[in-house]
Amino acid sequence: MRNANKALGWAGVAVALIVTTSYFWNWDLAKHGYYLLTALGFVAILVNWRRVRVDCEEGWFFIAAMLFFATALVSNWVNGLPPGGYAHIESHYGKLLSVIPLFYLFRYARLPQERIWVVFATGAFSAGTVAIAHSWFPEVSGVWIIDEFEPTGRASEDTDFGPPGRASGNANAIMFAIVTLGMTVASLTGVIYARRWKLLGRGFLVLSSAMGILAIILAETRAVWVALPVLLFLVFGIYRRHLGRHQGSVLMLGVALFVAAYQMPIVENRIDRAFTELILYLEADDPRGAGVSTSVGIHLEIWRAAARLFMQHPVFGVGTVGFEAAIDKMAHSGAFHPDIRRHHFHPHSQYLAALAFWGLCGFISLMLLLVYSAWLFFRRVSDGPRHIRGLALAGLLIVGGYMFCGLTDVPLEQKTTILFYGLATAMLYGGVKAHEGDALSSFAAAQKVEYGGS
Repeated sequence: MRNANKALGWAGVAVALIVTTSYFWNWDLAKHGYYLLTALGFVAILVNWRRVRVDCEEGWFFIAAMLFFATALVSNWVNGLPPGGYAHIESHYGKLLSVIPLFYLFRYARLPQERIWVVFATGAFSAGTVAIAHSWFPEVSGVWIIDEFEPTGRASEDTDFGPPGRASGNANAIMFAIVTLGMTVASLTGVIYARRWKLLGRGFLVLSSAMGILAIILAETRAVWVALPVLLFLVFGIYRRHLGRHQGSVLMLGVALFVAAYQMPIVENRIDRAFTELILYLEADDPRGAGVSTSVGIHLEIWRAAARLFMQHPVFGVGTVGFEAAIDKMAHSGAFHPDIRRHHFHPHSQYLAALAFWGLCGFISLMLLLVYSAWLFFRRVSDGPRHIRGLALAGLLIVGGYMFCGLTDVPLEQKTTILFYGLATAMLYGGVKAHEGDALSSFAAAQKVEYGGS
């Protein structure tokens, strides 16, 4: 059984590397790799079926994922299925159910944490490579970046590749930046915690983290620009009494580099523009005037429209199809700027999307998914063995990134970002539980020796 789990672990790492490296240039390959990982997870359950136990903590982790999927399924069934029907629901929400077999794959594989850092660091390096090619060499990147998301007459987020020069790979630029953020913060965590690695290994983690930060900058996504330093300061707040000289230096260097990046014209111009557009919106008297037609103004208008829909349908919401129809109606009513029709697929906020699409039921399931996952990792970041703290910190930063970016976009409504959320949380939580099990076994063996086997 041990050899079988070891083989499954190596296979899982190999496939996960394929998923993270192909994520930004060949979505079809990444998606099928994720399905293969799910299949390996079921094999791990069959191999270890006599040992499979679900404690209370793990059970709620599974329930949170299942409840989120069930809420999306029921709400869309009640309010009307979106184009694509149940296939759309599976592709956008069903992938989250894979956290159960994926958890057991990495739970019983007992991977050394260094292999997990390699998976995320390789993904961050791949994101940087794609961003450089897409932003600076678009004529070359168009040859090898494979776009599954071809326009079909429905201008969804999957076909919104952003303006020319904005890094997005084969996905939406915002989703590209959110996934890259998760891979980058995990890679940075590896820089701090991978003590057993030599200089070459640490150098790869540092280089990958730098490539990930470059990809985030080139994606020109303001929410992620703000999220990364916020997450780094969160780490400093948690560990300020425990950081050693090396760890503190690495952390503060990361903050300093990103603060310096804010002086780059590409960053400074977009942030200044956001403040200017916010002032124009606040000073506008007419909801249909020019001061509301800016990017920030339309986002705030769609938030206002989503809040009104929730107040009108507080329990089950209006569903995704009902949201589109309601936004089109509001755009013609005169109470909102007509350009909100350009964003009628979602309200550019994960929390308002849950309220408007699924009502209070959806909001509760969303908060259970995010807050409980964050709590699972947070309770371990400052106590316990070092390798467990590292995995927990990476998990907390990834979930925290999704929570923060969810203020201005919908990462759990998109199939690209929900896939990464499922893979990352299952891999890291499975790794945490595996190492905790090893620690308990070692403690029990030591006690048995100490008391003479009694």
